[in-house]
Amino acid sequence: MGIGEYAYYISQTIHNCESNLDTVNLVVNANPIVELGNDTSIYLGDVLLLSSQAEGNYRWFDGSESSSLNFVSKDYGVGNHICWLEVTNSNSCVDTDSILVTVKEPNGFTG
Repeated sequence: MGIGEYAYYISQTIHNCESNLDTVNLVVNANPIVELGNDTSIYLGDVLLLSSQAEGNYRWFDGSESSSLNFVSKDYGVGNHICWLEVTNSNSCVDTDSILVTVKEPNGFTG
């Protein structure tokens, strides 16, 4: 069933007697579409901007609620970090996405 409004007509039959038809309306709303991109690697000291184009209220893995988030690698340290975002739209529909951010030690080479 796709997004849209649907009308269903129902009746009840008891002892071969059928009731009048009644209408039940069903509305299927769209989920927000959250896309954070592919898993990525950055070096310790780098900052990665995470954002989504989804419409709605944002909730990030760190509890913040802005439309974008600066992942500051020094705040998290070397290693693998799962970063997720949950967006709830005006119809209370929810979508989430996550990416793996790997923070690596700089190798010492400058060019």
